Amino acid sequence: MLEAIGEAPIETTDSQALSKIALDATLGGEPGSVMASPLTLTLDDSTLSGSAGLASLESGKIVFDLVLDKITLDGYMPPASDDTETAAAGGGKSGGTASLSSDELIPVDTLRPLLVDGKLAIGTVKYDSITASDMKFAVSAKNGVLQLTPPAAAPWAAASAPKPNWMPPAAPGKSPPATPSPASKSSHWCKWPWKMILPKVCST
Repeated sequence: MLEAIGEAPIETTDSQALSKIALDATLGGEPGSVMASPLTLTLDDSTLSGSAGLASLESGKIVFDLVLDKITLDGYMPPASDDTETAAAGGGKSGGTASLSSDELIPVDTLRPLLVDGKLAIGTVKYDSITASDMKFAVSAKNGVLQLTPPAAAPWAAASAPKPNWMPPAAPGKSPPATPSPASKSSHWCKWPWKMILPKVCST
């Protein structure tokens, strides 16, 4: 499909990854909004279902309530190259910080005005030898602050679980909104899989 629109295909470890994609949705919503409900997206052996859309066309607020049944991440990773393996081993001139990209990790200018209010539940996530199950969390974005928080009802979430925050840098000449300090590296938020989801939080 990407080749048909002139884009290079995405290289993955599993050559069969991204080979089956299907979308089934019913569009509707109140005046001034647009919602896809029900929505079912099938990607290979994984199914994402629920609802998603724009609660307000004027503000662009994104809302969603989605459930992902299962996914195995290994096959979607880029194939290892000789340069990657050498850099990982720390050998040669490509080792150390010389191999790190200077590209912006997160598009802050795009995220700053983002308005999001959503819920996501994941049945099973597998990566390498690690399996995580029954993951549930809420996603919100407002005033330049992106939050990922576990609902209090989630069986794996402690009542005192920290709320990781990542705030994009303020626009030139403006002060950033106040936000709580990010979770420390020692908290459970900076262990897999949250470390993959929140690299900015866990790198501080």
